[in-house]
Amino acid sequence: MTRHESRSIAVCLLFEYSFGGDRNEILENAKEERGDQISALANRIYNGTIDNIEEIDGIISSAVENRGLKRIPRVVLAVLRDAVYELKFAPEPLPVEIIAPEAVEICREYGEHEMTGFVHGVIAKIVNG
Repeated sequence: MTRHESRSIAVCLLFEYSFGGDRNEILENAKEERGDQISALANRIYNGTIDNIEEIDGIISSAVENRGLKRIPRVVLAVLRDAVYELKFAPEPLPVEIIAPEAVEICREYGEHEMTGFVHGVIAKIVNG
């Protein structure tokens, strides 16, 4: 499984988590009911994001200022949470040159074409302050 596929799976799991529920149950359902293969990277992103979700959401909230998290589509929020985790909280944080294009591509894959500029802008604001 590629790193891109792992990130995409992690975004799916984070999207599901945004509706509430037990994090472990969501992971098990993805494996058992949908047959998803959860790579070590996808698992690390998913669990690491949830472990740091309050701080991650605070960072995103600061970057979007007046918009508020509730006004961001859940898929886009999942993408941003993944990106912030990998930029700021991962054991080996990745550079924005890798994360920003990945986040934009995953956004496109999930049909959020009109939000790609927003995602890129939020990530740039987080990185550049």
